[in-house]
Amino acid sequence: MRITKGPMLEQFAALIDEDINVVLEWVNNYVNKPGLIDIQEPTEKERLDSIKCYILFRLHDSVTGRIKASLAEKKAA
Repeated sequence: MRITKGPMLEQFAALIDEDINVVLEWVNNYVNKPGLIDIQEPTEKERLDSIKCYILFRLHDSVTGRIKASLAEKKAA
C-alpha cells in the first residue's frame, strides 16, 4: 500500500516540524514494513488505521486543534 502526501500528513509534518518526505517515509514504513519496528497490527489495513488514529489524535490534541474545537463548540452553542 502506497501512502501519498495529503492535507492531514502535511499538517502533521508542520506540527512536528519535520519535512513531509520524512513523515511519508515513516508512515509508509509503519504500514508496509512491520518488521522494522515492533508493531502489533497484523495487516496493512490495521496498521494504516492505527497510524491514522495516532496522527489525528496528535492533530486534535495540539494547541491549534484544541482552539479550533473550542471555537466550534462556542459556535454551536
